[in-house]
Amino acid sequence: MRWFLSATLVVALSGCAGVAQRFPTDVQTSIAHDDMRKLETGQFILYYPASRRDVVDRFLVKADRCAREIRERAAIPSRRKFVVVMPDTPFNNAFVAAGALGYEDVAVIPTFSTLDFTTEFGLPPDPGFIACHELVHYVQVQQLAGFWKGFSDLFGDIYNPQAGYDPWLWEGLATTYEARLTGIGRPQWPIFTGMFAAAYAGKHISSGELSAFGRQASVGHHYLVGSMFIRFLVERYGERPIWLALANQARALTGWFFTGTFKAGYGVSFGTLLDEFNAWAAQTFPVRPRPPQQRTLASIGNDARYARGRDGTEAWVTEDVDAPARLVVRDAAGRVIYERSLVEVLPLRTLVQGDPLLVSGLSITADGREVWLTVLDQGATYQTPRLLRWRRGERGLEQIRDDLGPGATIDPTGRTYYYCHVDGDRWSLAALDLASGTARTLVGMKPGMYVLGAQISADGARLAANVWDGSAFAIWIVDAHTGQIVERFTPASGPYYDASFTSDGRVMWLGAVAGRFQVFVDGHQVTEAPYTALAPREAGGTIRFLDREGWSWELAEVALPPPALAALPVEAAPTPKLAPPSSAITALSDEPASVFDHFFYPQQRSPALALGGGMPHFGLVLGGGDRLGLQRWSIAGYAQPKVGDIGTRTHYGAQVGYLNNMLAPVSITALAGFLDWAAPTATDDPDFTLTVERRTRDASLSIAYTWRNSLALAAGGFYTDDDIKIDVEPNLRSHVGGPNAALQFFSAEGTRYTGIRRALLVAAEGAFLPKQLSTFSGDITDLGGSLAIVVPMPFGRRHTLSLSGRARALIARDDTGLLQLGGEGGFGLLWERSSVKTMPPEFDDLRFPPAFRFVEPLRGYEDYAITTDRAELGEATWKYPIIIDRGTAATLFLPASYLQQLDLALFGAGAFDKAGDAHYAVGGAVTLRFQFLRIPLAITYQIARRLVDDEALTQWVGVAPGI
Repeated sequence: MRWFLSATLVVALSGCAGVAQRFPTDVQTSIAHDDMRKLETGQFILYYPASRRDVVDRFLVKADRCAREIRERAAIPSRRKFVVVMPDTPFNNAFVAAGALGYEDVAVIPTFSTLDFTTEFGLPPDPGFIACHELVHYVQVQQLAGFWKGFSDLFGDIYNPQAGYDPWLWEGLATTYEARLTGIGRPQWPIFTGMFAAAYAGKHISSGELSAFGRQASVGHHYLVGSMFIRFLVERYGERPIWLALANQARALTGWFFTGTFKAGYGVSFGTLLDEFNAWAAQTFPVRPRPPQQRTLASIGNDARYARGRDGTEAWVTEDVDAPARLVVRDAAGRVIYERSLVEVLPLRTLVQGDPLLVSGLSITADGREVWLTVLDQGATYQTPRLLRWRRGERGLEQIRDDLGPGATIDPTGRTYYYCHVDGDRWSLAALDLASGTARTLVGMKPGMYVLGAQISADGARLAANVWDGSAFAIWIVDAHTGQIVERFTPASGPYYDASFTSDGRVMWLGAVAGRFQVFVDGHQVTEAPYTALAPREAGGTIRFLDREGWSWELAEVALPPPALAALPVEAAPTPKLAPPSSAITALSDEPASVFDHFFYPQQRSPALALGGGMPHFGLVLGGGDRLGLQRWSIAGYAQPKVGDIGTRTHYGAQVGYLNNMLAPVSITALAGFLDWAAPTATDDPDFTLTVERRTRDASLSIAYTWRNSLALAAGGFYTDDDIKIDVEPNLRSHVGGPNAALQFFSAEGTRYTGIRRALLVAAEGAFLPKQLSTFSGDITDLGGSLAIVVPMPFGRRHTLSLSGRARALIARDDTGLLQLGGEGGFGLLWERSSVKTMPPEFDDLRFPPAFRFVEPLRGYEDYAITTDRAELGEATWKYPIIIDRGTAATLFLPASYLQQLDLALFGAGAFDKAGDAHYAVGGAVTLRFQFLRIPLAITYQIARRLVDDEALTQWVGVAPGI
């Protein structure tokens, strides 16, 4: 029975396969336009741009060592080589995609990054360090045994039961090993651990706190709590049990109910492990009071970056669970003189994305008149660092440059901006002369070394640079004019970070004390922050810094101590240990990558199931593509054997698909298929049935492009044909086809609690359906357009108002009556009721093939269909979310589930049809949003009154994807 259930699941999954873009657009575009090569070693098949061979050689030294150490720990050995794609683009992320639905395992690790990985994660932006995290995922993916191992070897990658684990285990395991393998990383970085300690000190941690759907942790609950949970397990039980649990999971039927794997690995239940984790967390991260000398000035937000000018002006970028990312500027008296969201929604906007994590180089000129910052934003295709300036008296941010790197600091006069020049696996310190626009490298770094940021002294003569020197997080004091390194502060243990100068020229930095960041001035500890400190800046004899309390950063203040007789001595910086040439990994081959590499190999070759009229078709799916995602193909064939007296012959079906990304960011997709089937149909006589013989034909071509994740263009064409024959009755055929195009602009700003908070949507689409390609009476031109806005209400942070308008017209020589207004709601109905007993009008859809309709939904008219050729629609909706955020990681009887929120809504909707008749409805709805097995779902109860037509009071309950 177990084998049968697994095989049935496989067949069902195989039918879902097709052609789809696997890599993000920026990664795919970089691959398509770079001179890519394929390098093979004993452990890796690596695709890289030819210009980055030196970076790849250094990457392999670290990655190969990490891969070997991880594989030595794994309970299930694997010799399968790691397939790694290294795009030369600031993707600022990395991932491992497990083999599924015919796509093989692959890791994407860019050759360079421009994101500040250090402040919150404790990692230099080095591809080798990032690989040590990602390869843990890859080895976990390779923990496959039993039925699924045999099936994958025979038919290709379709499913991996490791996918049944929640993200907290994936990320908790990887972050634990990122620290164990490299000596640095999240589980021991004082900012990261301080966030956990501040949030959970003195509190019980339920299994729901592990969920990726939790929203209070800006770094993600699955990262924050998952990392600490796996850290605890490894510290308490050692490394072996977690790998035994993964091995047990490798033999699971689906992996969805995974608590038993922990019992297999640890010998105790998952609930017991959680209880032990709570006891460990309470002991390791106890409740700590604020010291009496520390004064709290303000609550900043859930995540933040902070700066302070010499005149006392302050600036911070912050966001909260129900407030968007915004820049706040206060004068020396504490008055807010500027506050505005970073993200704009109107066209020609400066920033399309904003988050404190994306901000670097936040700094203020000595007179407090200018605030400077660099924000990682979405460019046309790639992420780009935008250097921005705010001036007193101006209404918004002005872009100065978009071709530099992560920011460092503005000099006191506002004449020079210092930034990090990114070149593969090194970040150097550079200076931009703002008057001339010329840039120069101030401190050139060796490979594997990174200047991560800097702050300038009050006189503009020195820079305190935060540095990863190849072996430690250190502070270098740099001559701001010559670039000479005049002093080095290297810790004996733990990191030094976030250095700056006091007004009298002393060096101030963050140092680790009992695992918590505290502020040091010339080597003397001056704070006792309960959990951790960040961004200490001095002005006017006081030090202000961000202090973590609960789920927020607070602005705290302590007095600047007088100068000591002498600064505490610091150790001389050791020479960074670079990998010797003998440690280079031997390349077995290195050749140009081909668009046909692995293309003809059927990565998917599995049985599949298709349904026609409820009757099964059994068949085979073949699918493949090159490993760089430039081409993807799929071919499927099906057969429905004659069963009893149903039909007169065997019926067949086939599907083909092709995806081409060689012109990325433009993608081309072509699909075609047919399915013939026979099925019984009921008659008035329950003892007598007829046979339906049906044939469908479908084809489509689409060319798509997206700009700045905002403007999307798609053009192509389609054709669909449906032929029905019931017993001896004449054939009934319907078909339609023609060219189509769509253009959409969408911009939005949101928060974790409200979702979309401000937005603008402008869209237009059209299609021409010639008579020669349809069963309609003449040519039809289908035109539509939409305009929608979302705005926050002036009361409360979570209230939003959505206003939308839409027009749709079918233009033809004669009236067609082909446009359906209302009659559909987009939900799977579970229950419905109406105060009117008579049946509402229905729409005649027999004139259409099953894959094509002209439909315009109208809220309040989900059960009432209006036939027309033209419609103008409008809707206004107020929404307020009631936050729940409670869930469970898994129990013996219930898999991972999470209750997110209840959305309350009031709405009014209306439309005019071609005859000028008005159709109006008002109502309210309650929507429960939750996740089950990590699938987002929404169950809605709606009550509405139609004000015209039948004036019915309608109620229904429906379920839909919770997107």
